[in-house]
Amino acid sequence: MAEISVVVPVYNSERYLPRCIDSILAQTFSDFELILVDDGSTDKSGEICDSYAGSDPRISVIHQNNLGQAAAKNTGIDRAYKNGNEGWIAFIDSDDWISSDYLFRLLDSARRGGVKMALCDLKETKETFSDVPNDDDAFVVYSPEQMWLANRLVATIPVCKLCSKRVFSGYRFPVGKVHEDEFLLYRVLFDCENVAYINRPMYYYFQNPEGISLGKKWTPDRADSLDAFLQQCRFFHKNGYYEAENLSASGLYVGCVEVLNHMLADYPEQKREIRRFRALLRRTRRRYRRVLDEKEAGGRKTYEWLAHPVWKKLRKKYKKALIRIRRTVNG
Repeated sequence: MAEISVVVPVYNSERYLPRCIDSILAQTFSDFELILVDDGSTDKSGEICDSYAGSDPRISVIHQNNLGQAAAKNTGIDRAYKNGNEGWIAFIDSDDWISSDYLFRLLDSARRGGVKMALCDLKETKETFSDVPNDDDAFVVYSPEQMWLANRLVATIPVCKLCSKRVFSGYRFPVGKVHEDEFLLYRVLFDCENVAYINRPMYYYFQNPEGISLGKKWTPDRADSLDAFLQQCRFFHKNGYYEAENLSASGLYVGCVEVLNHMLADYPEQKREIRRFRALLRRTRRRYRRVLDEKEAGGRKTYEWLAHPVWKKLRKKYKKALIRIRRTVNG
């Protein structure tokens, strides 16, 4: 059984997939299995997966109908657990790539730190392939809340991590959610007593204009993030992680403002949802007012106009009435 199971969900990424797979096969740590989950690709991604599998016995390919990112990750998890509950699991997106010492450094840090999860920083890149291995083996052991506060982005996403299979057991990504990572990874993180963090980018994140989060029009299903933030706030409050709760509350507040701006501009007919988001915005501000930075979401005026639309109408009427009065007075 391989020490590490690497799961790569694949969907229509033929242009970038070889770069991703090559970076995994070039790892200095070789005791891994690579699970490629072809999620109903309509381009040549499936053929590329099969070609690589034919040349390296560590690679297995699963072809399935297009069910989305969450379902593809879950399929990879299930395959990893078929080979046993021991060992480790890592996720890599099919248009990204990793440093050649990525698996070695994460596993070494986890073992030396005596933890069930190791994380590293990421670097946003363009198409240029870069690999900068480093002899520095330093890492910091954090509590889950310290990790959440130090780098919430890395703490939230499934990549940049090596997780013990035992800590991931029982967890699956929620199918049908756009922001599936926000619903799950914080629970996995806070199931660990401590984690090891390498403050060095070893994961290269490619901002693919054809990807799920870039280059596409905003749609109402992206409001899933608000439910995820709300679940985080409730979880943290219930378990006494109040600083983490405040950070998620800030995300919830800013998210409400962004969602309402999009909904009012592009989907004004969805009045019921707009009312729900307005109510959530008001509740969030009332509860977390002392810790929110309203400037991050456009300031107090933006809040009032979004949360209390009646005020906006009244102000317009007041201004019109004031103009009429001034005209009358000035003759």
